[in-house]
Amino acid sequence: MKSHILYFFLFLFGFNKSFASQVDSLKALLDIVKGKEKAIILNLLCDKYVSLNLDSALKYGRQGIEITKKEKLNLIYADILNNLGNIFLQKGEYSKSLDNYIEAEKNFNVADNLVGKVKTLINIGTVYELQDLFEKASMQYNSALLISINIGNKDFEAQIFTHLGSLYYSQKNKIKALDCFSHSLKINKEIKNTPRIMEGLNNVGVINQELGKFSEALSNFETFLNYAKKTQTKSDIIAAYHNIALVFKDQKNYPNAISYLDSSIYLAKKIKDFDDLREAYSTLS
Repeated sequence: MKSHILYFFLFLFGFNKSFASQVDSLKALLDIVKGKEKAIILNLLCDKYVSLNLDSALKYGRQGIEITKKEKLNLIYADILNNLGNIFLQKGEYSKSLDNYIEAEKNFNVADNLVGKVKTLINIGTVYELQDLFEKASMQYNSALLISINIGNKDFEAQIFTHLGSLYYSQKNKIKALDCFSHSLKINKEIKNTPRIMEGLNNVGVINQELGKFSEALSNFETFLNYAKKTQTKSDIIAAYHNIALVFKDQKNYPNAISYLDSSIYLAKKIKDFDDLREAYSTLS
């Protein structure tokens, strides 16, 4: 298993009973409400289905677009366009994704909705980044960063520094990547965003490991492990054990590496995580 850089901000929802109930309740309202209220519900359904069924998400999004155009509901229209961009991004249709994000950004800009503008600028940057268009991606991220700082939105600021870190990492500029990831981690600690703190610890740990800063990397991954144990997220605990093992392996401290790999294997077997189990055995061999 390789230590992974984590930087995308797309939250995926498991289809549990609560989620199913929410979706069913929203769908039941579609035959009752009209106009703006219906557009809002269609947008919510589009957003929820992005992580579940892209075709359904696209269907609800397009229905919402029709209503928002007819009723001149510009902000809801822009938000749906952003969701459509997310759908096409997941489908790998970058051109369509970009068209929707750019149109959404224009509408947010006209409405002087800076939060929406930042959101779409980040998404536009992501599309460019995925196509290895470094300069274009950097321009979008830095524009979004400037607005985020001006409006005092620390959450966006942290996200953007993480995106910039991944961008520099892809360009093999590990020093700048480390600086950006560290800055993001610092902000997330300030705003007490635990999932993003864990993400940041992993990212900084990966770079430190690759730069040969093994004591710093161990500290990062061990702190990550402590957070994972507190949140009782077994998949994160397995990843932490494995990442720590990889650092010890790089140090040629094989007894400690094997010890942490054994812990990773034990837990992976317990929860039947066969992908991590296979990776752990590969490292052990």
